[in-house]
Amino acid sequence: MSFATLLRISRPRFWHYVLWPMLIYFVSSWYFEDIQESFSRWWTDRIFNLIIMIIILWYFTLPANLWIYGRNDIADGDTDKFNSKKWSYEAKIDDSTTSKNKLKQSIWIWNIGYILIWTLIVWWIWQYQRNIVTAEIWPVPWPSPILVLLIFNIISLSVFLITSYLYSCRPLRAKAKPFIDGIMNILYIATPFSIILLENQRTFRPISNTIIVYNFLAALFRCMAMHCYSAIPDIDPDRQAWLTTTAVYLGKQNSLIYCSILYLLSALLSFPTLWWFSILGWIMYSSVMILSYYKKDIFALYKLFPYINLIIWFLLFRYIILYV
Repeated sequence: MSFATLLRISRPRFWHYVLWPMLIYFVSSWYFEDIQESFSRWWTDRIFNLIIMIIILWYFTLPANLWIYGRNDIADGDTDKFNSKKWSYEAKIDDSTTSKNKLKQSIWIWNIGYILIWTLIVWWIWQYQRNIVTAEIWPVPWPSPILVLLIFNIISLSVFLITSYLYSCRPLRAKAKPFIDGIMNILYIATPFSIILLENQRTFRPISNTIIVYNFLAALFRCMAMHCYSAIPDIDPDRQAWLTTTAVYLGKQNSLIYCSILYLLSALLSFPTLWWFSILGWIMYSSVMILSYYKKDIFALYKLFPYINLIIWFLLFRYIILYV
């Protein structure tokens, strides 16, 4: 398929849903501190950390989103015909077997190709600064750097790849199961939290398990609320296609109440770490839920929702840099 078609299918307006959690992970970790030291003291060998970070983050633009939304479009051919949003606001692919096979090939090529390139480049950089890596970043014996990198990449990405696939596709097709569809939106935070858990086993500055659990649940509840809210405009076409999402099961008004509760829980759980920012985020999301509750057609608000999320992600990014 052409690059323009793949770009449209990957929904660039939603890229930050999976990109920003990774960026938040980097900015709140020792990794970002190393990069800052590199520029402040001109340690050129550690500037390679910046290159590694950019390579990893770039995966969560087109390739990762093509895996999420391309798979969704392939699996939803029988339901998208009822959804007018697919023809205008989002992307609608030809439901033919040929088009689906071409899209599948493109998805595999972009993802496998990028992961291999990522692994090889990171391996080369780590080989270049082997002494630093051995002493500071991975202070345990290893059979070979490339093997360790491959294992690390597979573990950190596997949860994302598996949950993204099972959300749309069989055998689980979680998007057709109320409440499970929201839980499977763990896919947006899967990789950063996988990395945090792996690093916590070997870092010289371990994070409290309680803090990890609280922030994981806060992020998960936020993802569940975001998913349910995004599914509200699709209630009617989903009912026509006999697709029972959480929003279909609860109905519009109850779905908005459910989202409000999830955002409140997210704010409470993240408060010990983020303090006043948790309250600010809860106020912003609650305002959207209240406006939506009294608006008959929320599609106009729904179209603003990605930009509201982007603003909150940016504010969180700044908050962590300044206060955490």
